[in-house]
Amino acid sequence: MALYALIQDYVVVKIDDLTEDQVQSLGYQYQNIVDAGSSAVGWKFDGRNLIAPTPLTPDQYVAQVVIPSAKAFAIQLETTFIKENILMGISQYGKTAAVLGVLTKKVTVSGSPEPVSLVDTLHAECPSLTVTLQVLSDHITNVSDYSSLSPFITRDRLVALYNSIANYLHVSTIS
Repeated sequence: MALYALIQDYVVVKIDDLTEDQVQSLGYQYQNIVDAGSSAVGWKFDGRNLIAPTPLTPDQYVAQVVIPSAKAFAIQLETTFIKENILMGISQYGKTAAVLGVLTKKVTVSGSPEPVSLVDTLHAECPSLTVTLQVLSDHITNVSDYSSLSPFITRDRLVALYNSIANYLHVSTIS
């Protein structure tokens, strides 16, 4: 077995430890499979040589990795929450507007000159997941205000959302 790079559009997209037979059977699925040695995903292939990626500057890393990752994560959280509410029958129970009211309710958080909502923090050009945690903390503290919106907004669901973000940010979760 040896390490091989699966190359698509001249970029290494995956490294696998393959036998020669596996290389032969997978070869038709990709533009090229070459012996990768100790190369890594992200390396370029010029048709003959593997070329190491240029390290990103901190600014490039934030612009190319951190921001797109935060946006994708925020969209995934929102999509999951919406999907779950739809599957629980939010429209049939006539609770859509009330739940939207909670999600767009402005709360005051430390460090912000103006109140912000959960939707504000997730829909920003660069989602502020740390501020999202502050907004969720306020909603969790005041969850009794939303008791009529169960099962669409509950303490357990808000805590699960909080903990998903906390895990993403590698900060403490709550129970």
